Amino acid sequence: MDLKSLLLFSPVITNRLKYTCDFIFDEMLGVEYNITSDQQYFEQYARHKIAYGSSRIDHAFYIKNVELLFEKNIHPFTIFPQKKGKQFFLFPIQQADLHFDIFAATFYMISRYEEYLPHTRDHHDRFRAEDSMAFKHGFLHIPIVDQWILYLKKLLQVYFPEMIFSEKHFSFIPTIDVDQAYAIKDKGFLRQAGALVLTASHFRFEKLVNRIRILSGIDKDPFDNFDWIKKLHDKYQLQGIFFLLMAEYGEFDKNIETDNPNFQSLIKTLGDHSKVGIHPSYHSNESPEKFNIEKDILQNILNRSVTVSRQHYLKLNLPNTYYSLLEAGIKDDYTMGFSSQVGFRAGTCSSFYFYDLKNETSTQLKIHPFAVMDVTLQQYLRLKPEAALARLIDLIDEVKKVNGTFITLWHNESLSEDGKWKGWRTIYEKMVNKASSGIKNPQKVYS
Repeated sequence: MDLKSLLLFSPVITNRLKYTCDFIFDEMLGVEYNITSDQQYFEQYARHKIAYGSSRIDHAFYIKNVELLFEKNIHPFTIFPQKKGKQFFLFPIQQADLHFDIFAATFYMISRYEEYLPHTRDHHDRFRAEDSMAFKHGFLHIPIVDQWILYLKKLLQVYFPEMIFSEKHFSFIPTIDVDQAYAIKDKGFLRQAGALVLTASHFRFEKLVNRIRILSGIDKDPFDNFDWIKKLHDKYQLQGIFFLLMAEYGEFDKNIETDNPNFQSLIKTLGDHSKVGIHPSYHSNESPEKFNIEKDILQNILNRSVTVSRQHYLKLNLPNTYYSLLEAGIKDDYTMGFSSQVGFRAGTCSSFYFYDLKNETSTQLKIHPFAVMDVTLQQYLRLKPEAALARLIDLIDEVKKVNGTFITLWHNESLSEDGKWKGWRTIYEKMVNKASSGIKNPQKVYS
């Protein structure tokens, strides 16, 4: 008997069901599975089996279904999350071996079904964290999907004691968005002249002197802390990911000119020791052509293809943003997270593939959800550094409980120890130390 396989029965086999089972069994539990709609064959099957339908089948673990995975449209409906002990869950059912439809619940969360429904968007045209079901019901900070799957695993281990599951291990991926490689240097004559005049006109003589010392090369630019970041990541055998903004200068895009030799040298250096991805510009959502130009510039500098991405300002508009990324050859996206709240936008701290709800099909775009952003802690939640560290430790602990992947979004600016970011570099160091403890084979954290 194969101890790492099972058979699932469903009266109807849909793309939604196959996608969800791929995630739960293949990716999360490491179990080979097959689905059948032949009830006679299923009843005669003598190994591990799960019945998913409206009625129980003898000698099978039984999960009663709701209709979500058997539908082929997107429509508004009301969900009332419930609680059993400390565990939140969706789609409660009765008279089954599990008290809720875990397949429908998982699909609802990782497909981001609620983001396809009518909603009000914020001033950056984003789905608001505060409008999410997870935030409204108080479980945004919990990787609820991972918890559900671990609970299912425990029940299956009782029902099928000899069954073997693959073990997941906690991992940590630090990512850095480079919105501005440098605070002062290499910004071009007009930008530099304007900044100098503005500083002088406000009688900020200390800042004026500081700016001149940096421009003359006497002092180091405060945002130029990439060597420090590398040393810290190397200390813990971590391979960070750097997302680079390659846009033309604009209201929301203020990085260095892409033809600047120092900026290009920095990009090549980062590419030598870390993963480098594209940080599509603010308006790239509305212009796939603009995104392709930015990506081509980065690829030409690196002299290799770029398949990793995170949207600038986290401008994610489902499903159109993902359509553009797929068309441009992006394979991995790290945008899945909220700007105004920390936590798990899709309910999980594990990677999953984008499911195209409009066309009812799974895709090859892998989504890597992050748990926390520095700007969220400092700007949106207005936390002092030590209070932010406490929140970070709570998130790390939640991810470790489910052996998930803790992904952080930081900026080189917030590690500058300059201005409003004074004291935050120490917090980053402490977070990296805490998140790195207990990692198995840390050099293999990113693959």
